[in-house]
Amino acid sequence: MKLATIIEEVEKEAAEELAEKNALFGQLWNGKGVPDNIVIGEPLVSLEDLGVRDTESIKRFSFDEVTNDQGNVFLPHLLKTIGVFSSTNECRRINEQRQKSSKFNKDPNQILWRNIDCPEFTNFKIGKKVFWLIVGLDE
Repeated sequence: MKLATIIEEVEKEAAEELAEKNALFGQLWNGKGVPDNIVIGEPLVSLEDLGVRDTESIKRFSFDEVTNDQGNVFLPHLLKTIGVFSSTNECRRINEQRQKSSKFNKDPNQILWRNIDCPEFTNFKIGKKVFWLIVGLDE
C-alpha cells in the first residue's frame, strides 16, 4: 500500500472520529454566532460530566489548530477566530476596560489578553456573548 493512501485513510478516520465526538455531545457549531462551548484538546473529564447539554453548540479545536508560531495558544486570536471580536486590537481595548472594572479584575481567568498554558474551564461573558472555554490536554 502506498504511503499517500495510508495517510488519506488515517486522516479520514480521524475526521470521522471527530464528527462522532461532536455528534455525541452538542451540535456542531455552524459558524454563526458564538458557540456555547469552545473545546481545545481533550477535556480532562467528559463534556457530560461538565454539564454540557446536547442542545448546546460546540466548537472543537486541536492544539495544533490554535497554536501560533511561538508555540502558544493566544486567547485573543482564538476569540477573533470564533467571532467574539473583529480583531485582536479590539480584544486588547475591551480587556483594558474590563481590568478597570471591579467586576472582572479579581479573577485572573477573566483576563482576555493572555496565553492559555494549562487546562481550564472558564465561563466568559463579553457583551451579550456568553460561552464556556474548556481546555484539556494535548491529544
